[in-house]
Amino acid sequence: MSFEKLHEKAIECVKNFKWAESDLISILQEIDEKKVFRILGYSSLYQYTTVALKLAENEAYTLITVSRKSREIPELKEAISSGKINTSQARRITAVLTPQNKTEWIGKAATLGQKELEKEVAPKEAVKEKMTYVTENRIELKCGISETLMKELERVKDLLSQKTRRPSLLEDALKEVVAFYIDKQDPIKKAERGLAKPKRLAKQGENIWQHRAVGLLSPQW
Repeated sequence: MSFEKLHEKAIECVKNFKWAESDLISILQEIDEKKVFRILGYSSLYQYTTVALKLAENEAYTLITVSRKSREIPELKEAISSGKINTSQARRITAVLTPQNKTEWIGKAATLGQKELEKEVAPKEAVKEKMTYVTENRIELKCGISETLMKELERVKDLLSQKTRRPSLLEDALKEVVAFYIDKQDPIKKAERGLAKPKRLAKQGENIWQHRAVGLLSPQW
């Protein structure tokens, strides 16, 4: 098959894929409204899509979220059917999409890149800090940080991975940064270094005199 034919085939598959997504959203809306999944023995639409339709969890979540929002705002499904946006883009704006702002947000989904769209959707207020124990000695930490700080932490992760020759987690990067700061700024650490310095110098002096004594006592041939 020539590259031109392969290209044409790819375009055709993409069109069919988009049509299939749109059709599936319509079918899921009807199944959801008529509770067909319960008649078939499934406790929820989510269980039906993951077990009966064998969709991946994230795919099922996306399709269900978009199908339910499309019931409220039909223009969302129309944008998917026309190829203006895909289901992933549609899902990202469902949390902020309303009948009043639908034109604005569907337009943003169609024109912005993934990261830019996520920034637009993200709440502008500060994230409330929260620490929750998940095991006896493990804590889940939630806080908001700037994009600049996140990039710097990612850089620390990269440097640490190069040093240890293994993949590093965000926790590893935070541990390194905290250890470095405490070592340099903690008054207790500074005091410990101050006490250790005379001992270290005394030990070095003792070693020097020992070497000199050995040199003086060694036979000179």
